[in-house]
Amino acid sequence: MDDKLESIAYIEFMQAFEQIELIETLAMSGLMFNFWRGLMKTLLKRLTLLLGLMACVSAYLVLPASADSTASLILSLKCQGGYNVNVWRRYNSGEILYRSTSPQGNLSLGKGTRDNTGAAQVYKFKNGNYEYQVIGGRGDHQGQGTLEVYKNGRSIMSQSCTANG
Repeated sequence: MDDKLESIAYIEFMQAFEQIELIETLAMSGLMFNFWRGLMKTLLKRLTLLLGLMACVSAYLVLPASADSTASLILSLKCQGGYNVNVWRRYNSGEILYRSTSPQGNLSLGKGTRDNTGAAQVYKFKNGNYEYQVIGGRGDHQGQGTLEVYKNGRSIMSQSCTANG
């Protein structure tokens, strides 16, 4: 019985020794170096791709809000809190559009109305229980504006703005 155990132990030892010899042989022949080099190249390519994607996404987020080529820009404001607000008018229908980007997300609304108060142009847009008012100054207040948001008729936000661009 002891001879069998010794034989098994000897066989396991030889197998382990052969594995060590194989690793040494690979290392000496440069295959391990090429393996690690290839692995690092792959990881570097993936990291570069990820960084490029992150740069594209962050660049997209800071671009001004825009409409399609069927509308002209009426008002562009940069407001406190990271809001970029654009008001557009469709060429064919005259429909007034609202586009905004912010840290909370992007919003696109249509069917806006325009009121001229003399000192300002007031653009109003509805979205369910919310009403968005974009106020663009005129005359002495040119280049200034305000973004106001109402929920069920009550003011929930008011941000001071300056002309964007």
